[in-house]
Amino acid sequence: MKSEVRLIRTPVCDLDYWLCRCEGFRVDSPTGRVGIVAEGRYGTRLDRPDVLAVRSGRFGRLLIVPIEEVADLVPREERILLSHAPESMQNELRLRHLLVSAARSARARDVFAALVARLEPVRAPVRLAWRSLRRGRGGG
Repeated sequence: MKSEVRLIRTPVCDLDYWLCRCEGFRVDSPTGRVGIVAEGRYGTRLDRPDVLAVRSGRFGRLLIVPIEEVADLVPREERILLSHAPESMQNELRLRHLLVSAARSARARDVFAALVARLEPVRAPVRLAWRSLRRGRGGG
């Protein structure tokens, strides 16, 4: 008598399997690239992480992304797609947009010039910040 043991693999099982092994995967959202998975963090379950720690930005800032935000995981591409951008990234994008808009505005330049004239003791750091903003390095 031969008996076969078959493992039933469901999409949920596959997702849990790959969430445990996704270190180094690229993480994208509808608004663009988020970062690279640094690690999975476990809390309530041992077979699947509760959150993913994702390194993001130039300086490798750590974002914590709940597993519920994962819309798709593509193992062959080593890529995770989120349902929407993490809240901190949305705020950063809004701030960057506002700073770029302000830098381009003639009125903002006039207001900034008046502010610099009043703040003589801190003029050098403010001037440096304005220059980096004009060069496109401002906003995080």
